[in-house]
Amino acid sequence: MAIVDNLNELTHEVLGDMQFDFDPIEPGEYVCDRCLTARITIDGAWRGLLTLSVPLRFARRFSADWLSVAEADVSQEMARDGLGELINTLGGHFKARFFGKGQLGLPEVMEDNPVPEPVEGVEEALVAHFKCEGFPIRLSVAVRTS
Repeated sequence: MAIVDNLNELTHEVLGDMQFDFDPIEPGEYVCDRCLTARITIDGAWRGLLTLSVPLRFARRFSADWLSVAEADVSQEMARDGLGELINTLGGHFKARFFGKGQLGLPEVMEDNPVPEPVEGVEEALVAHFKCEGFPIRLSVAVRTS
């Protein structure tokens, strides 16, 4: 599965550059409670959706690193904003690596949604599961069908 390997590599580049420990896991190992889910659209020659689901605690840890503050000082709103920035960064890297030109939409962050609800006109094409800093992460790529 070359595309899954590329998605693993891309995510590792983004999170690894931030000095986060990162390992692929099997889908059955992904269990997430108190999750935040972020998604971003990509429109152009390829039209689709990139979706990232993480535990709130990971979003707080990521945001603390991103904002250079103590994890205890990260509010839920700051965690949501940080996750929005992360999906925006992943979306930009994904678009550049696989499709070149195109337009990223605005990030959308939802709470308590470990596996995103299906979106009309969108079909999930690929899912990758990771552990980062010991937290389970689900990253999916969906294609617009209409």
